[in-house]
This record gives sequence, C-alpha cells and structure tokens, in this order.
Amino acid sequence: MRRKKRNAVILIVCALALAALGVLGFFVLSMEKHDRFSPQKFPPQKQESRAAVPASSHSEATANQVIEIELEEEEEEINYLETNGIFELPVSGSSGYASVPVGLYGETDENGEILAVLAPGDGFRICREAGNWWLVEADGMRGWVMHRYCMVNLPDLLPSIVYRVDNAKASLLRSSGKAIPGLTGEVLYQAYGWNPRLEREEFIVPVLYEMAKKIGKAQQSAAEDGNTLIIYEAFRPYEVQRRIAASLEALMAADAEVLEGVNRGPWSEGWFVATRISNHQRGYAIDVSLGAVTGREESRSGSYVYSRITDAAEYEMPSPMHELSAAAVCFENPISSGDREAWKTAAPAQTMTPAASLLQRYCTEAGMSPLASEWWHFNDLDCRDALGEQAGTGQFFIDAVYSVPPEDF
Repeated sequence: MRRKKRNAVILIVCALALAALGVLGFFVLSMEKHDRFSPQKFPPQKQESRAAVPASSHSEATANQVIEIELEEEEEEINYLETNGIFELPVSGSSGYASVPVGLYGETDENGEILAVLAPGDGFRICREAGNWWLVEADGMRGWVMHRYCMVNLPDLLPSIVYRVDNAKASLLRSSGKAIPGLTGEVLYQAYGWNPRLEREEFIVPVLYEMAKKIGKAQQSAAEDGNTLIIYEAFRPYEVQRRIAASLEALMAADAEVLEGVNRGPWSEGWFVATRISNHQRGYAIDVSLGAVTGREESRSGSYVYSRITDAAEYEMPSPMHELSAAAVCFENPISSGDREAWKTAAPAQTMTPAASLLQRYCTEAGMSPLASEWWHFNDLDCRDALGEQAGTGQFFIDAVYSVPPEDF
C-alpha cells in the first residue's frame, strides 16, 4: 500500500515538472517570436567624434600632425642678412685664426686668467660674439679671445662673394704679360678644400674681422646693382711673398721688357710686390675684381638661407689680375698707401675702365683705401691703426677650416 502511494506521488511530481517545462517553453517561444517580427526601435545614440575614428586611424592622424610640425620646424628659414645688414651668415660656427699671439681667457676680462696663448696662424671655431670678444673652441679648449687680433674666413660669413684665389690653385702672376718662372700657373700655397659649413669645396680666405665688415658693405653695394665682388686674395703667407719678389727680380734681370714695364715713369718694383712684410701678411688687404651676376641660387647653412652666386662675368679692367707692371696702376702718380685722403683728389690713370672706377667706389665707400699701383688692391687703414706695432707678420700658413653650420657647434 505504501509502495503504491509513493509511486503516485512520483507521478504527480513528474506531471507538475512537465507542465512547468511546457509553460517555460511557451514563454521562450513567445519571446523569440516577438523579437523576430516586432523589433524595438532604440533612439540613436549621440556618438562622440573621437569614437567615429578607429583607434588605428586616430594614431596615424596624430603621427601625421607630429611629422608636419617637425617638417615645419626643419623648413624654418632665417635670412641673416636682412637683420644683420652686413654678413650673410652668423659668426657663430665660422673659422677664425690668430694673426698674432692671442691670449685665450677664462672670461671677457683682459686682466683675467689666461688659459693658453694661441700662436700666430692657430685656427679655432667661433662659438659666439660678445662685444669685443669671441668665445672660441681651440685645440680641445674653450675660452675668450679679443677678435681685434683675429682673422675670420670670409666665405663663412659672406658666401655670396665669388672667390677665385688663383695663388692657391693656378697663379695668374705675370709681368708685362709674360709668365714668371716658378710662379705662373703654380699652386703657391694650399688654401682650397671642403667646407662643412657651406657643404661644398671653397677657398680659405682669411682677413681681419673688422675688415670683413667693410667687405660685406662693399658686396651689398655691388649686389644692389646686380654685381658681385670677385676676391682673388686676402691673407698671403710671408714665405710666398718673398718667393714672388725673388722670382720677379730674377725675371727683371733676364728680360729688359719686363724691367721697363715695372720701372715705367714714376713707378718701381716696390709698388708691385713688397720686398718686406706687406698688408697681405698683416691681414688687412684684399685683391678684388668686379663681375656682373649671371647665375644665382638659394643655398642654406643650417637654418640660414643666402643667395649664392653660381656664375659671374668679370668686367673689363685696366689689366689682367696680378699683372705686376705699370699697366695695372689706377692713378697717374704714386700715392702713399698709408694716406687716407690723397687718393680722393688724385688723377686717375688713363687706363682706368668704368668697371674699375665702380669697384673703387664700392670699396672706398665701405671704408677701404685703394693702392695707387694696383687697381685691384684695397687696404683697411682702420685695422692698421688699431693694431699699430702689434700687427702680424704672416710667417705661417693657413690650410684648415673649423667651420660648421651656425647651430652645430
């Protein structure tokens, strides 16, 4: 009897369970049917603009923006001439040279500690300028020098000028149109090579810093007329000076025509080649011609841009460059090279050309003085007076540059 009751209970429980499962199944089916045929319309969500861009695209956009900013920074261009008015590139990063023994100081004080003494001809890299001083790097040391006694490499500051230093490549020296044995066509000293600041091969053209400023003014005057200075020489080593004098003397002794060409009228050998120390050795003389600009391009040194003259047609002058005879004179009579005023009222030589007169105007208006016997030669008498007995003697050679772009030192 008990067994029958227990079986009945089990059957009732199973029936109830089946009924519950049936109700649940019906409910699920009803929900699926409702979802399938009566979709609920949700209001559209307001999307943030950032969410609309896939993460990878957003990263690429950000990277592109960074690249654009970096490119803008790299493409920044500075025209130094517009703000400086004289030099086309800053003095920082350029090559400098001691013309006399120069103290390397720990500070900008002549009474301060001297760290070392630079010998005449020693080169260095100029870091920056502060008044009458340069902060320089020389032979692993850093200190201050007074730039009054120092030369600077002209192409580092005035790269638009055309440089044709013939004595460092193939000397043009002649007399009465005749080749001078041992000089003409020869390399008299090494001063040509790669310049990292300009990223091209260029001549080394040292000149005292204060004279460089006047050369810059003359170049700007020439540029306004579509012209350019063509510099053939600045610093000339004393040993080379002596070699030139000896070679010319030998040719004069052997050739009567050359002798007559040098000693014509009031002129003599000393007017065409110094037998002692000349202003070229002291660092305040240049040999320069003039040309019409026929080609130019924009160039850069670091962030600084300048106009580089790629070609120039040299004007007709009284004689070829470095013609050592009376054919090269620019005044009828000799005038002391140290006289600041006499040349202003002197009669020009009959052989002077319009271009030679224009060159003379550019240079004299910039503060330089002409040499009566050579139409191409100009001195800076202010440098002469500033140095006095302390002027250099040029008994060294300069054959290296320390130049870098202005930002790289």
